[in-house]
Amino acid sequence: FVVCLDLAGVERQHLSVQAEPRRLRISGHRSPPEPRLEPPQPVQVLAMEIDYGHFERVVRLPEAIDPERATAEQREGWLWIQLPLEGRP
Repeated sequence: FVVCLDLAGVERQHLSVQAEPRRLRISGHRSPPEPRLEPPQPVQVLAMEIDYGHFERVVRLPEAIDPERATAEQREGWLWIQLPLEGRP
């Protein structure tokens, strides 16, 4: 199985991926986006199209995977998770 998640703005140290034979758990924290203004000043946000704060998703898998061979790569705001099936090369 290959799982892809949109995780723009989530830093690697705030992300956890746990693979189990029939379940994948992804959790983490996205900080609220804040503009970098010089000098710093209060900002009023009128619309926000991305959630922030703690999140967790659990994906139930239809077949058993080999958690020891699972890999994850985060690039360009995407998290790609490879989940090899149990007993297959």
